[in-house]
Amino acid sequence: MKIASHVIGAKQGRFPLTRWSLIAKARSGEVLERRGALEVLCGDYWVPIYVFIRRKGYSAHDAEDLTQAFFGKLIEKDHLVHADDERGKLRTFLLAILERFLKDERQYAQALKRGGGVRPLSIDVALAEGGVAELASPDESPARHYERQWAIAVMRRALEATECSYRGAGQERAFDLLKGYLLRGVGDRPHSEVAQVLGISVGSVKVAIHRLRGRYQADLFRTVLDTVSSHGEANEELRHMASIFASGGKAVTDDS
Repeated sequence: MKIASHVIGAKQGRFPLTRWSLIAKARSGEVLERRGALEVLCGDYWVPIYVFIRRKGYSAHDAEDLTQAFFGKLIEKDHLVHADDERGKLRTFLLAILERFLKDERQYAQALKRGGGVRPLSIDVALAEGGVAELASPDESPARHYERQWAIAVMRRALEATECSYRGAGQERAFDLLKGYLLRGVGDRPHSEVAQVLGISVGSVKVAIHRLRGRYQADLFRTVLDTVSSHGEANEELRHMASIFASGGKAVTDDS
């Protein structure tokens, strides 16, 4: 699967819990733990949530406030009561909660009150606004667009894990030079140029690309597995992600 442009910009470090564990932590942990878990969940998934709200017809300003309020709601037990071993897909779990949340919200003032007293979380509206228009046809449903943005968010987290591994092994230069072969299928530079920069043979460059792709695919599987209940569902999610980009989307480059 080619990686979309939004996957670029990976950060070092990963929260040591699965995303389902984060939801449990956000529901029942200590105050600081709840806050930390909420911030990680928001950092991972606020763009799909924001884009879904915008595609429902809300203004950018209202969508920002509703997104803040929604993630505040996630620390309240009544919204997370189903976060257990029979949880299914995190993607559909959060969307179901979001749809109920929006149904209950009738005006902007109510949205602010429903934040549960949590301090506003940092979100980049300009980034999300790019996601509102990116890859979407006018007749694409909000739910389908949400799934697309969710896939991009998952792929971004997988790339973060891959980058962290390379940087941890002192191979950040190799990663920076080779990641283009993940993004487009072809890199920014010919194999011979990459070989010269890294001081290795062209054949070794090809092997390094193969290993990078394998590492990324493994990280992608583990990342998807964090959001579902079984290996079978993880494979199903990967097939679903591939179908999303095959059916409506171009694979986007990082300078798109």
